[in-house]
Amino acid sequence: MNLSLALLSFVGFVISVYFTLVHRKLLRPDAAWIPEVCRMEEQSCGTILGTPEARLLRVPNFYLGVIYYLGLIILSFFPTVTREILLELRLISGFTVFLGIVLTYSLIWKLRVLCILCFAGHGINLSIFLILMVRP
Repeated sequence: MNLSLALLSFVGFVISVYFTLVHRKLLRPDAAWIPEVCRMEEQSCGTILGTPEARLLRVPNFYLGVIYYLGLIILSFFPTVTREILLELRLISGFTVFLGIVLTYSLIWKLRVLCILCFAGHGINLSIFLILMVRP
């Protein structure tokens, strides 16, 4: 098992689930039990959930993140399978990094929103990509 891959994927999964629950209005973005640094503010992070930039082929990015990270968590327990599909994982992971660059640009320059959780997710995707690239 690749512990670093599993841990990063778990954190990404939690962030994606948080965005999903807020988007579906099942959780308040400023719930008191969520650490302050992780809370979405209605006037910043919360406003981006419904924007076209928060979607890929009309599917919210955080839904795709739930699937992506869950898949990586499961695969991290099966190193043989991970090795067999390493090229595909690298391509998918590389695409998430490319998408993260586009989304970061959009967040900063177009939407003018500094979303800590979004940036954390993009950093996690970059870290996962680097782990997969150095993997034999």
